[in-house]
Amino acid sequence: MLQEDINTLQHENMGMQTALAIALEQKKAVLEQTPLARLLSATAAAAQALLTIDDFNESVNTALQIMGESLDCDRFTVIENFESPSNLTVPNWRLLYEWTSCDTVSQISDSDVAQGTWEGIEAWYERCRQGDSISYLVEEMPEPFRSGQAAIGVKALYAVPIFVENQCWGIVGFDDCRVSKRRNPAELDVLKTAAACIGSAIQRQRSQQALLQAEQEKAAELVKVNEQLQQRGSEALRSNRILSVVSQITKNLLKTEDIDVAIPTALEAVGKLVNMSRVVLILEHQDPSTQRLKHCVIYEWVATGIADHDSVGMSVMDNDDFQVMIKPLYQGQSMWRVIDELPVITRQQFDQLEIKSTGVVPIFIEGSYIGCVGFDDCVTPRQWSQQEIDVLTAAAESIGAALHRKQLVESLITERARAAEARAAELAKANESLRGCVNRLADQPNCETFWEHILLEASAQINSYAAALFLYDESSNTRVMKRYVRAGKVLPIKTTPELAQFKKSIPGDIASFWETALFRGEAVFFNLDDCNPRISSQINWHHHQGHRSIVRVPLILGDRHLGFIGFCFREARTSLPENMELIMALAQQATLAIQLTNLAEQGRQAAILEERNRMAREIHDTLAQAFTGVIIQLGAASRIITDESADVQAHINQARDLAREGLAEARRSVNALRPQILETSNLRKAFNRLAAQMSSSIDTQIVCTVIGEVYPLSIDRENNLLRIGQETLTNAVKYAQASEIQIQLVYQPTEFILRVKDNGQGFEMDSLSMVQGFGLISMKERCDRIGAELIIQSIPGQGTEIMISIDNDAKNLDSYLNC
Repeated sequence: MLQEDINTLQHENMGMQTALAIALEQKKAVLEQTPLARLLSATAAAAQALLTIDDFNESVNTALQIMGESLDCDRFTVIENFESPSNLTVPNWRLLYEWTSCDTVSQISDSDVAQGTWEGIEAWYERCRQGDSISYLVEEMPEPFRSGQAAIGVKALYAVPIFVENQCWGIVGFDDCRVSKRRNPAELDVLKTAAACIGSAIQRQRSQQALLQAEQEKAAELVKVNEQLQQRGSEALRSNRILSVVSQITKNLLKTEDIDVAIPTALEAVGKLVNMSRVVLILEHQDPSTQRLKHCVIYEWVATGIADHDSVGMSVMDNDDFQVMIKPLYQGQSMWRVIDELPVITRQQFDQLEIKSTGVVPIFIEGSYIGCVGFDDCVTPRQWSQQEIDVLTAAAESIGAALHRKQLVESLITERARAAEARAAELAKANESLRGCVNRLADQPNCETFWEHILLEASAQINSYAAALFLYDESSNTRVMKRYVRAGKVLPIKTTPELAQFKKSIPGDIASFWETALFRGEAVFFNLDDCNPRISSQINWHHHQGHRSIVRVPLILGDRHLGFIGFCFREARTSLPENMELIMALAQQATLAIQLTNLAEQGRQAAILEERNRMAREIHDTLAQAFTGVIIQLGAASRIITDESADVQAHINQARDLAREGLAEARRSVNALRPQILETSNLRKAFNRLAAQMSSSIDTQIVCTVIGEVYPLSIDRENNLLRIGQETLTNAVKYAQASEIQIQLVYQPTEFILRVKDNGQGFEMDSLSMVQGFGLISMKERCDRIGAELIIQSIPGQGTEIMISIDNDAKNLDSYLNC
């Protein structure tokens, strides 16, 4: 870059020399042409001055004087254009150099007229930009420019543009102040050469100055960077040495079993390493007699000739005298101060130890402040560098770690013994409680009474004010309160006024953090003061009952969420109770009791359903079939008897009517025994209701469509088809992981088809015998029972389709019988 600038300057010098040579040649050629000859000679002399005079300002002023005297003008100036931040559309101008004749007013010395703007004379500026010269008498100038020029005595003004790098850099101007003169164009053309020489010289000087300044700044920056690198290198070497020593100190502290030897050795090593006067370990304790907090010197190292704390009676220091330092220490902040910066009461204490500057690093064990490590300078005050602070902080933390290890070793055996005793007592208490619950369940198999016993026992163990058992209904995403105990008594939910709102199911809020935790099988607690009452109306109810906090324990069976037990307390909590293992065990017993109840109910319902189905089949296979046979026979008899036998025909018709009434009554009995979902609707509506119920509790979309004209099927067939459809939907939701399930009921004249298709993961047809858990055996048995054909098609990754088809001969027979 510098070489390029030098080349540019050399090129400009060659140009000026060429211009000088041309001017000299012109001088010889037109020597007889005066005054133009004088002007050419002056231009050459001015160029010579610009090139030969070392002092640049002197060279420019000399050139201006030569040109001014040769032109016989009164003022000769060099004016530079520049942009103003306040007006970017029209540039400003300012005088850089000026020569004046005797008795002519100086323009450059008057700040009001030494610079200005081209505003108002924009046309002049445009002419200069185009390379044209300007010449005006004062009376030809526009206002307010004319008044300003008249004030400095101008009668005529001439200006020649200066171009630098093809840009209008400024002008060379000269004024007539004694007598106005008209300059001929030839003179102005010659002045353009002088203007170019002067402008180039000024721009070259500025470039040289800029280059020189840049080189000086670069050299200074290099010196500064070099000094910084040297300083950093020295600091790095010193830091490495310090870190190495601190690392060894830390290693020794952790390896040495005798802490009373390890810590004094570490204090001495640190003190000598950083040239300290004193290094001391101070721990805080409470005076048992006065309950006041004090800091006591435990270990101390001092350099030769330095007094220790004990020698000046300061081995124990009252916290009140050092509050300015203790408060930051409590907050985990280290202190690095010159003594003069401390309050008087603290400074007086340190004066006894002749401390000039001190640094203090806090020590924490398990988040609690226990004391500090102090570093004192007693010779000269020290301004601590960040590296020194970091190293000494690391050393102090190593000492704190050694103290922590000592505390752990001392308390480990005691804690283990105490924990073992407490655990044994807790286990004995838990075993006794669990044994009582098991005996209660064995003696009194009523599960709901057992729930009450579990709540009373758990509430007593956890010392809660009240407890409640809630069961969760997955299909409706609701929970219902089943039992409530308070102050050791069971309160009936139906008759207790304050429990009125819990008579109905409560929507489950699975988005809340406690509900989410319960679904993961985790016990949670929360304080009611931290909950927003607008989130749940139950929060306000708890406030009215005087509850302050709640513990919820989940009731989980496998991966199913059955409900939870909630314990209410009249005080805020900061954690779960200590005996949560026992409470979780009691909750597990409650879960088992709930499952036993569910299994018993399912068994009872299954037995009832089986008996209803058996009775329905018996009625259908005996009475209904018998009545059907009688009707058929009577119909046949009616057709073969002649019309003359009116009495016989009347008896046959009466008998057939009685048989039909008996068949209708048998069908009503069968209808009364059909499944609940079919009691008030047909098969189509039953499947629509089943799809709606299942869709409400899962993300899978279930669509039920009917093709053809709907006609009734036999009760047994509709019952079994519904059960097969339920099993198929359950399989698709539970195992296929389908996002969409389509149910089609196809009513054809000669055939009925039930088709269930999902877009789930499917399975290999070869493994069909291995998926008995899907209920395929049960589905096949039901199809055989109603004379239906079962077809299963499945492709891995594409889904499964199950189709059940039934011939409609039986349906036609039913229609005939109803005629």
